[in-house]
Amino acid sequence: MWTDRQPAYHNRLHIERVPAQTIALLVDYGVPPAALGVDRLFEQRYLQWSGTGPVCLNGAASANVSRPGLERALFGLAESCGVKFCIGAVPYAAIADPARLLFDATGRAGVTAARRWRPANPVVSRTFQFTASPAPHHATLALAAGSEGYAYRLGNRHGLCLGVVGGRDLIRGQWPEIRERIVRFAPWIVSGLPGADGQAGRAGACSLQWADAGPRAILIGDAAIARDALSSQGLAMGLGAALHAVSKAVIGSTPGPQRNGPVQRAEHARRVLAMISAAAFGSQPLWKEYGGFLQKAAMKLA
Repeated sequence: MWTDRQPAYHNRLHIERVPAQTIALLVDYGVPPAALGVDRLFEQRYLQWSGTGPVCLNGAASANVSRPGLERALFGLAESCGVKFCIGAVPYAAIADPARLLFDATGRAGVTAARRWRPANPVVSRTFQFTASPAPHHATLALAAGSEGYAYRLGNRHGLCLGVVGGRDLIRGQWPEIRERIVRFAPWIVSGLPGADGQAGRAGACSLQWADAGPRAILIGDAAIARDALSSQGLAMGLGAALHAVSKAVIGSTPGPQRNGPVQRAEHARRVLAMISAAAFGSQPLWKEYGGFLQKAAMKLA
């Protein structure tokens, strides 16, 4: 297996939300929840979306996973099963060799894709990390919409992640500046967070996109369809797609794209469009343009 890097213990903290079933699946494969920073499940979330002040909503149990810990655990699990890793670019000979079954899990880059479908102006997110173990009410997923975008917060035993999503005017600058912008529409979501020492984490596009596979590789996870961050589904769906594809290959069946992929994509686009339409920022030009893209995605079933 080729990869551009090995998971490292010094990788910056990044936390993502997954269904409780994903944790159970990882436990079945020998990955302990503690390695992922998981010490509890959450059945509630706090939401400030179309009104003022947060409301507490109940839902299905979920867990907040440290992404670096998950990558290290899966890397070690693969090595224990005999997988050999090569660090660096995939050689052209390996891509061109028809005898090789090629999986493309290169994320949104989708390096082998024949065509990518994405907004002309993608919605962008930035995250800031705090390594102090948060109180339970701070670790619970929280979402708050403002006039230009939204902020979210979640944590686990490894720390806390605060993200901000929207256009340039909302996400530019350092943590103290961004914190002040968030305070204007949702002071409760940054309550208790330091004003000066948020460590910059991951940043990049977080809007819906998908790709058509090329002639050689099978697209996996975000390379096939990168879901909008509002859904909190990307990591769990990517793991499921990878397991499905590899399981098919192990039994000698050539894996291909999921038959219901276009339907899932259309349903996802409709759900995200409904959330944006109900939000305070829904009338902003960036979000209206993205809403038009989602409308087309909701009707594209092939």
